[in-house]
Order: sequence, then structure tokens, then C-alpha cells
Amino acid sequence: MTLELSSIRVFISSLSAKVPLVEAFRAMFKQKGIPLVIHGGDSNPNCLGRHFVDHFWTMPADEELEEKDIISYCKTHRIDAIVPTRDGELLFFAKLHDSLKSIGTFVLGSPTNGVEICLDKLAFHHACPAISIPTETDLAQLKSPFYVVKERYGSGSKDILIKASKPEALSHADQLQAPVFQPWIDGQEYSVDLYLTKSGHDLGAIVRSRDVIINGEAQVSTTVHIPKLNKICVELAKQLQLTGHLVIQALVDKQSRIHIIECNCRIGGASTLSFATGLLTPIWLFCESKGIPLRQYPFKRSPFELKQIRHATDTIIKMEG
Repeated sequence: MTLELSSIRVFISSLSAKVPLVEAFRAMFKQKGIPLVIHGGDSNPNCLGRHFVDHFWTMPADEELEEKDIISYCKTHRIDAIVPTRDGELLFFAKLHDSLKSIGTFVLGSPTNGVEICLDKLAFHHACPAISIPTETDLAQLKSPFYVVKERYGSGSKDILIKASKPEALSHADQLQAPVFQPWIDGQEYSVDLYLTKSGHDLGAIVRSRDVIINGEAQVSTTVHIPKLNKICVELAKQLQLTGHLVIQALVDKQSRIHIIECNCRIGGASTLSFATGLLTPIWLFCESKGIPLRQYPFKRSPFELKQIRHATDTIIKMEG
């Protein structure tokens, strides 16, 4: 198989409005001269992303989606690789890994055990107590001037309360389904994008500061060079036997101590900044799905630091007829 004749069909699930991700995939494959066909799926037939993919599938809602639905779609459309993009579907696709592999479809994601740990903040802390922020279901177990209260399962900042007093923390916890408590630590937040192959080999990592955060996602980010944080995150990912593209959230306090917050086993909203800085996730996905030696596309970090500003934009489409 020659690289010039290779092509790939990628399915991006939970497409929603992830237009920057679609465009980043297109740009990278075009740069490398690799033909790409993008399929997108979402339970919302009117999602914005459908206008930017080559083929769109209105998927069944989570409670109705079954293994046979995915297998059938991948067989029919000869899908080479699936890119899950939402926490709620990570376990679903992790459990389908072997079934999809048997029909030639590669899943960008971690094994079931690793996903389960990362979706449970208490389990995650227990898995790496020396470097993660203390996490308890009982506030009495923590001693801190201020606290953070969040849902135990999943990731992101939905329903989170930060820098809360003890009475405020307890009151907010009553509104959550499965609350956990953490001490409030003042410092700079970072995200670390990294990629581990199915065999557990790390290909590269990029640290980016979370400069402006809105609804849990970094709207302004800047790449930075922090080798120690890179090393800690890669070692943690290997310890948990995670694979694929990962986003590890971390905080560096005023004394320069590193505290790991959580790990998301998927591409993040601002991960496209790391793509631009040299993390070749789309191409490494191509290589792993096709059995192409990864040395063809080594990690080369940009010599310049880059800043990303995420903003709304308009797209005008000429209508036929």
C-alpha cells in the first residue's frame, strides 16, 4: 500500500457544532496529501455540524442507540475510524472496540477500565492520589478555607461551584445527584493534549494554558513549554493504560506545585490548538487504522508558541436552483 493512494473515511460522533474539529481534520489531511471523507453523526438532525461533513447520519438518541446500529453504519459506509467526542458515549464505544475492529473500524479511545476511572472523579483520585486534587464524598474529610463542589461522574464544569465556603458547599451539594468535594486551590489552569498508541507508546504532548474559560471550555488558550507537566501527564496516562487522544486538566499553584484535576479520554474543544502546534492526532489515527508505520509522521513541535481565540464565524453557502 502506497501512502499516495491511501485514503480514510472518518466518522465523528456527537457532531453537534464541532465545526473547528472538522475543519482541522480537513486541513491536516490536505496538507499531508491524504484523501479524506468525513461522516458525522448526531441525534439532532439540525445540528450545525451537518453542513460541514461529507455525509451526515441522524443517529438514534443515547437510550435507543444499539451496537447493531453502529456496526451496520460502519459496514455500509466502510468507515475506517470513529472519533467519539462526548463523555456520555466513551464507554459505549470502548465496549465496541473488538466488534468494530473485526470489521476494520478503528476507535480513537481508551479501554473500558481506563474510561470508567476517568469518568469517576473519586476513582480517578484514588488511582493517582499523590498527584491529583484530594476528592471526597464527605466534606468533613477535607480541611480548607474554600471548596469546589462538582458532580462525581463525567467531566466538564456543569453544575460546578468554586471557591465556596463550607455552608455554601454543603448547600450546593444538595442540588447535585452525586456530589464530590475538593479543596479550592488558587493557581493557573492548564490542559495537556497527548496521544498514546494502542500499544501504549506516547507520540507527543502539548501543554496549553486556559486563559479565558467559558462554560468549562477554554475560549482563549496559549501553548507553553512545561516539560515537568508533560512528563507527569504522559506517565499518568501510561499508568492508567489509556490510549488515543487524551486531555488532562491540571493546575499549578503559587508554589509551582502540580495538581492533576481530571483526564478526558477524547479530543477537547480547544485541542485544535495542539494540532496546529504539532500534535498530529488526525494523521496518527490514520496510521493506526491503516497499519501504516507511525515513524512516517513524527512529532515535531512548533518552535513558536501559539495562541488560539475561539469565536463564532459566519459561513455563506450558495443555494442551487
